[in-house]
Amino acid sequence: MAWCMPMSVVGLGIGLVVLLGWGFGCGCVSGLWRHYGSALTLAVCAGSLMACAGGGGGGASETLVTSFVAPTVFAPNDDSDAGQNGSFGDDGDAGDTSHGGTPTPNSSTNPGAYRTSEFYYGGYYGLTPAPLALSRFDDAYSRGWTGLGSLVTVADTGVDPDHVDLADNILHMRDYTGTGIADNNGHGTHVAGIVAALKNGAGTHGAAFDAKLAIGKVTNDQGYSFALARDAAAWGNELGSVAINVSAAYLRDRSLEARLVEIGPGAAYLNHSSYGVNGYYGSRVEALAWREALGAEQVLVKAAGNDGTTYSTGMNQLATASYDDGSLILDGRMLVVGNWHASGNQLIGNKAGNVCVTWQIGSCVDGAQISDFFIMAQGTWITSTWPGDGYASLTGTSMAAPVVAGAIAVLHQMWPHMKGRDLVALVLQTGDKNISGYAPHIHGQGLLDMNSATQPVGATGLPVSGRTAGDISQPSGGMSFGAMPAGLQAAFAQVMVLDSFERDFYVDLGAHITVVDTRRGSHIAAAGTYNGYAAYFAPHKQASFIQPLSPQMDILFGGGGEDGGFLGNSLSGSFGGVRNSTTGYALLRYQEMPDGERRGGVRAFAQIGAGITILDTEDTPSLLQRAPSVLSSSWAMGLASGTDDGGQFRLTLSQPVQIDSARFDYRLPAARTLDGAVQFANHEIDFGAASREIDLGLSYRRGTAKDVLELVLFAEARTGVAAFDKGREQRLGLRLAARL
Repeated sequence: MAWCMPMSVVGLGIGLVVLLGWGFGCGCVSGLWRHYGSALTLAVCAGSLMACAGGGGGGASETLVTSFVAPTVFAPNDDSDAGQNGSFGDDGDAGDTSHGGTPTPNSSTNPGAYRTSEFYYGGYYGLTPAPLALSRFDDAYSRGWTGLGSLVTVADTGVDPDHVDLADNILHMRDYTGTGIADNNGHGTHVAGIVAALKNGAGTHGAAFDAKLAIGKVTNDQGYSFALARDAAAWGNELGSVAINVSAAYLRDRSLEARLVEIGPGAAYLNHSSYGVNGYYGSRVEALAWREALGAEQVLVKAAGNDGTTYSTGMNQLATASYDDGSLILDGRMLVVGNWHASGNQLIGNKAGNVCVTWQIGSCVDGAQISDFFIMAQGTWITSTWPGDGYASLTGTSMAAPVVAGAIAVLHQMWPHMKGRDLVALVLQTGDKNISGYAPHIHGQGLLDMNSATQPVGATGLPVSGRTAGDISQPSGGMSFGAMPAGLQAAFAQVMVLDSFERDFYVDLGAHITVVDTRRGSHIAAAGTYNGYAAYFAPHKQASFIQPLSPQMDILFGGGGEDGGFLGNSLSGSFGGVRNSTTGYALLRYQEMPDGERRGGVRAFAQIGAGITILDTEDTPSLLQRAPSVLSSSWAMGLASGTDDGGQFRLTLSQPVQIDSARFDYRLPAARTLDGAVQFANHEIDFGAASREIDLGLSYRRGTAKDVLELVLFAEARTGVAAFDKGREQRLGLRLAARL
């Protein structure tokens, strides 16, 4: 197949370089090249061939230069200290369980651990930032995602298969040119290193340094064949490639450019009988062929071009080519990559302006614009691998594209269940638009941001059905109890939430469980008969009556309602909201009558009570599946002694109202399968107190509630109180009431 076809001439455009006796290029910007073990060589420009690509030709071609959470949300299988959920229940059991992908073993959770010399080596002597630093790959690595298990196809000039930074990551090679896989140009080796050069302590490493490569040689030094690149895409699809990198673009065509009709800022259509309805170089028809070659999920990552035009056309229009009904032919599985020069704070090369692929009857039928699929990465003076175990620096959109291809590999490792179009949408939606003079028709969706891409996007929610595509409920509320059952916080420590892409993340809901002091009063502070249950109810929501049993004994029957909780405990939001509760209780009371009402006499008293509480829970979706009746109890005993001045001392030992049994069933989303089924962990949590609060105290009371003056002094020691440090509290109190 001829390299150059009418109106479809492409090439690599890295400049004519006096190097080892060969020359190649088109309109280069002079620079320097360094190869380990050889002298520094000056690159010189000469006449150009009619074949330029590597992201465009003519104008600013690639340059060879000297090398140089709310709750905390964590990613699937994040090695946090949050603990693991309990065993899975039987529901949602479809396929192999997965929290997404498998993180790279022994990953550091510290982003700083990845800021090594290899990480920064991709920049140029500090004059330009390293592309991996600019797009925050260190944050992705620290979450365990390095591209492990992903395969990327590179369709380029071949590769140096023995390069120390590439050999172990090259899994497949195929030559489509008949010239052998060896890279006699250097461009393909350079691009492959940007995608997946090894992290081995030497030189540089790629964006997805643990990913594998399928190298398809589709050109040598006479231009770039998109037809062969398409064949490489079909091969990559057979191999399971997640993305194919095409660092090439058509030359600027000024004759067609003269036919552009502007219809808005960065928007135009082509006034041409054929290219106006089929796109530059028949991109609409080409899109159909590429759709078949890519397969169902493979993503096409393509360099925008280096011509500096306000628009991106040619093969870039594959991204927006549509059927007659406006649906995208490639189904959104393409990224057009521009070269962001961070040091110069500008986009170099073709911008994100749109030229309509199919203009019919005065309107564009395309389902999208180029800016919808345009993302930027640092592509200026990027240092990467070079044939002969060397390293060199190049500039161009050809260097920006493989950074994005590596990003797709990293994200695929994290969520292998994601569709290709969703991986593309994720990259675009999380692009950093905080750049000077940002405009969509220039900068597309901004700068690649791997920190944002590996965090939840959009609203996160708890799946409340058995499928990730079902309804979600935003995590909210909390749980406040007087006791902390063993394993409670661990059960809620890793609960799955889904973002707008159905990606599974995990939140520590255990941080929203608190222990509170549920006691509302005490026998000691009351210095007299005390009803611990009644203290929880509003006066207008309770009633009681007394049934005498003997002169010394009676039973008090009572009941009441409590809003928003039960016996001082509360649940809300995702934990299962409690609208109100109703409690019925009985207190058996004993009080020895004083001997002849003699002052100074000593008498015994005792009380034991039990209650049952019914909860009225919210109807909104929550993790709570069942909340049966709550059983509780309390007791007190002691001695009372009157004084000559009419006062009374009381020595009291008591247990305030405490829950004996409250077995709540929770169904927590814990994992997902690759086919979108949610796996749930079922937990029965018993909030019955594992240890009891015991209060001991002494009180003195003079007067009663019926007297003009009432005085109460008390001192008490509480033990077994979960809400307090070391479970203990000491209290001194004074109450003085004067009534008119």
